[in-house]
This record gives sequence, structure tokens and C-alpha cells, in this order.
Amino acid sequence: MSQSIQVQQLLEQLIIALQQERLWLSELPPVEAFNSTEPFCIDTMNFVQWLQFVFIARMQALLDAKVNLPTNASITPLAEEYFRMNGIKAPQVMEVLARLEQCLAQG
Repeated sequence: MSQSIQVQQLLEQLIIALQQERLWLSELPPVEAFNSTEPFCIDTMNFVQWLQFVFIARMQALLDAKVNLPTNASITPLAEEYFRMNGIKAPQVMEVLARLEQCLAQG
């Protein structure tokens, strides 16, 4: 199976996991939040907002454009810290993120 297909499947699994963990958001952040120059839009969005509205959207755009995918996506440590600090248990999300990072690292 190609990396693109694997990443597509993992993104779909991530969306399902976010929904099942009741972390899927129905409202977009304000337009200004997308203008952040900080990594992970840390100054304008929380992690879940960034994951849904920036990361998943950009990864889907890369897949749709059939361009090279990033090979280093170190998202899990930030997810672990965000969930810990906010008392959120999201094991399904963490599992899919780890698998997604591993898939991307295999390039």
C-alpha cells in the first residue's frame, strides 16, 4: 500500500477518533487565528483546533495535490502535553497520531 493511501486512511481514522472522543469541533476558529506565525498556531488556537483546522486540512491538501508529504511530524509530544494539562483522556487520538507520525517518517 502506498504511503499516500496509508496517510489518507490514518487521517480518516484521526477524524473518527476525534469525533469518538468528543473533540471534533463544529465551529471554525476566527479567521485571524489562521494568520499566526507561531508553530502549531499556539498563540491563536488550542491544540485540537490546530489539529482539525490546520494539520488535517493541510495534510489533505498535500494528498490532493499529490506532492511530497512531510517526513518529520512530531505532533505526539504536543498532544500528550495538551491532553495532560487539560485533563483529557484521548487514547484513540494518541494512537492514530503515533501511527501517522511513523508512517510519515518512513517516507
